[in-house]
Amino acid sequence: MPETTAAPIRVSPPCAFNFNAPEEWPVWSKRFGRYLSISGLESKSDKEKIDLFCYCAGEKAEEILKQVIPSASLETATFATVSKAFDEYFHPKKNIVFERAKFNARVQAFGEPVDEFITALHTLRDKCEYGTLRDELIRDRIVIGLQLALRSLQSAIISSTEKCVAVINFQS
Repeated sequence: MPETTAAPIRVSPPCAFNFNAPEEWPVWSKRFGRYLSISGLESKSDKEKIDLFCYCAGEKAEEILKQVIPSASLETATFATVSKAFDEYFHPKKNIVFERAKFNARVQAFGEPVDEFITALHTLRDKCEYGTLRDELIRDRIVIGLQLALRSLQSAIISSTEKCVAVINFQS
């Protein structure tokens, strides 16, 4: 049975990239790749794909392109090279000390469900590169974080009780 190629589907390109939110780059880049695939534009030349990539991303993409690909190399650059250069440009460099400080400072907020608190701890922990201590540190943060939340609740109850006693004494 001969393989048939389907006609390209007419789809709109992704919205321009929000350069004020660089953390969203992986999502935008993935959507652009899907756009190329679905629209049948994957078979275009590297130059055409690079042009489309910059056009869809927005004006600032032109500036970044000049920064990440030397102008002498631009004429021979492949789309894969440009895409990888943008990925590296937007990949934030981790500050492990800062990430660990955020993890160690995290306590359960008043009214925050325990499962949300634990999920937040896991998300923070994944950025800390703790290695084999990962699970033990989660356990410790849960114990400490929940205790701090309970102390905060105790303080609120004591404060409310003191206010009630003051009102009763005032009325007497």
